[in-house]
Amino acid sequence: MNTQPTISVCMIVRNEEEFLPECLESIKDFADEIVVVDTGSTDRTISIAESYGAKIGHFEWNDSFSDARNKSLDLATSDWVFIMDADERILNESKHTIKHVLQQETIGGNVDIFSIYQNSRLKDGQSDFYKSSTIRLWRNTPEIRYKGRVHESVQHALESGLFNGATIDASIEHKGYLSEVVQQRHKEDRNSKLMQIELDENPDSLHYLFHMGRQYQADGKPEEAIAAFEKALGLVSPDVRFIEVQICSSLATLYGMNDDVDKALEIIDRVESYDIKHPEIIYTKGRMMIMLHNYTEALNCFHKAKEAASSMPVNWGDLSVGEYKADWGISAALAALERFDEAAMVARQTLDKAPDHYPTRLILLAAYQALEQWDNLRDCLLEVPCSDLRYDQFARHLISVYESQGKVSDIKKIGLYLLESDCDPANTHFILGVCAEEENDALLAEKYYKRAIELEPNYVEAYNNLGLLYVENGCVSDGLDVLSDCIQNCPDYPHTYFNMGDVLYKIEQYSVAANTYQAGLLRCPDHAPGYFTLGNCYYQMSAFDAATMAYKQAITLNPNYQEAKNNLTLIEKAA
Repeated sequence: MNTQPTISVCMIVRNEEEFLPECLESIKDFADEIVVVDTGSTDRTISIAESYGAKIGHFEWNDSFSDARNKSLDLATSDWVFIMDADERILNESKHTIKHVLQQETIGGNVDIFSIYQNSRLKDGQSDFYKSSTIRLWRNTPEIRYKGRVHESVQHALESGLFNGATIDASIEHKGYLSEVVQQRHKEDRNSKLMQIELDENPDSLHYLFHMGRQYQADGKPEEAIAAFEKALGLVSPDVRFIEVQICSSLATLYGMNDDVDKALEIIDRVESYDIKHPEIIYTKGRMMIMLHNYTEALNCFHKAKEAASSMPVNWGDLSVGEYKADWGISAALAALERFDEAAMVARQTLDKAPDHYPTRLILLAAYQALEQWDNLRDCLLEVPCSDLRYDQFARHLISVYESQGKVSDIKKIGLYLLESDCDPANTHFILGVCAEEENDALLAEKYYKRAIELEPNYVEAYNNLGLLYVENGCVSDGLDVLSDCIQNCPDYPHTYFNMGDVLYKIEQYSVAANTYQAGLLRCPDHAPGYFTLGNCYYQMSAFDAATMAYKQAITLNPNYQEAKNNLTLIEKAA
């Protein structure tokens, strides 16, 4: 007697050519039948499904996911039905587990409906998963059908008492909540619209209030999210602790973001009163302790979140709060406690697990800066693009350190990093121009200075450096033209006048130079070198009384101005 049960994998799709092949590849040796109901694809979705031998159905979209899914169930002919989406895949070990369990049930079991764990990948490139338990597998019977326009469910079948349920320790991986996928498919607008229709018809639906609160939270609408979650919290019963923990965690986070930490802690206390030690709640409490500057208690909470995650038989919710997010919290608390060596070590280890987690990188950068480990700071910066203004601030500080150390090559590395990241591009081009001058590459320096001026037409430092660059390379006329343009565009910047005066003095245009120095001194009357060079102009013009007055003013401003004293002595002796 053949006791091996058969499985129909049922799917609804629309324009899924990007994701469908990977999904079907994962189930081709698992499903006895693949049922694909298309709701209006205009790409290669149907031909891809046909290439895997799928039974194709068509459904005219009517804003109801339940109706579409029920169409796929009507087409299924196997003993069991298993529900998947195109952006999901099932791993080999889970396929074996499910087959083994179904074989036992076929022989003599009494379970009709199984839940499967779903790992939703939230961010590409790092271990950011949200784990939940969803009903995916049941005996093929017309009495089990979906309800609900969106976030559709067959939970009502279990609640009817006609069917027995259990959970299989198997998982599918879901990519549909990656931010780029959500944007591509316009999921948020679609889901919000359908959930609102459901809530208009049933305002006290715990299921839809919970999902609407999460949608508002994802959309950056904290007040609306709080209202939905608070209403949902008033509807929970003791047999749905999973949802209650999720609601409380979200509410605590939202209240914390609104600086209402007391309310956040009140929500957390509610869950702790049930003696539920869930990592998500403990982690959220740690974040509240950070906000209260209670860093020792925060450190304790983050360690407990990791312990709770490792000790739970089956974890659900945001799995990362017991992993790298808790490690971020530990590093943040250590840094706040000025335990920078430890903070740097934990942050570095955390980035090995989640290299794209920029809050951890900020902690590591701060720790390296506090420890004055400049080369480590440099290397940490250069590992990722400058996607945050705070990265830019660390880079600027590092440049100032390297300037004091005369490390031109390191300054250039940071400058190119900033240029690639498009952080303050005018200033970055200016920095690279300075580096090119230090490396005696006048043409490259000219290019960078000109680009800085194009990006910021009033960039007086770039004008001055470009003008003096021309002069130093024998193009005096071009240099004077650039400095003149700077004065015309930014007439209140005194140092342009002083630089231009120096150039005019060198080419022995003493009278024009004197007038230029005077214009600069009108704007910066406490500039002792300006009076000294003005005195030199008068001296060359044999205007000794005027030179004497200029030298004396320079000495008044700087009593230790030896060159001015020497020149004044020469005039007095000549007299």
